Amino acid sequence: MAVRKVCRHMGCRASLRCHHPCYFDVMHNRKRWRLPVDEFAIARGATAPITSKETALKVWEPKFLAEIVAGRDPRIPPDVPRAAIGVTVAEFLDTYHANYVEAEGLRDPSTIKGRLKAIKAVLGDQPVTVLEKPPEVLRFKAAYRKGREVATVNRALSTCGRRSTGDASRIRRIWRQRRFIDSE
Repeated sequence: MAVRKVCRHMGCRASLRCHHPCYFDVMHNRKRWRLPVDEFAIARGATAPITSKETALKVWEPKFLAEIVAGRDPRIPPDVPRAAIGVTVAEFLDTYHANYVEAEGLRDPSTIKGRLKAIKAVLGDQPVTVLEKPPEVLRFKAAYRKGREVATVNRALSTCGRRSTGDASRIRRIWRQRRFIDSE
């Protein structure tokens, strides 16, 4: 058990139910890791201080141990991705074309640019987060499908990672890469 309350030696008789904080105390590869549970949990999304030792054991101890075993320092909070505020789909697709299509030297950049142009025509003035929402993708499909075959619509969507309404992983990966490139 790696979760301890250190208030018993200070004269606290109800140490499991008291208001004093819990601490992680773990040895891994001959190194001792000690950290207040609240400090670790709040940096990783907890909304309130952890007052229960059971919650610390069941919820936060496995995460603490996973960070240590993965080689990360649990005292350093993880990087929280910034929200895409103020970036439109058109700006995102222009950056995608410049940083990925042209930089990677893909085979037919003019065809890809045409597909991106079709997406920008329908969704270009909206925030980039709409690319992760199924109703907006369905709206694009309906607008782009007029006079075209289904395969053509799917090719246009596959250019930016969206063949169906449930697959947004490629868009998220591209967006993370863009933020990483911008932060350098």
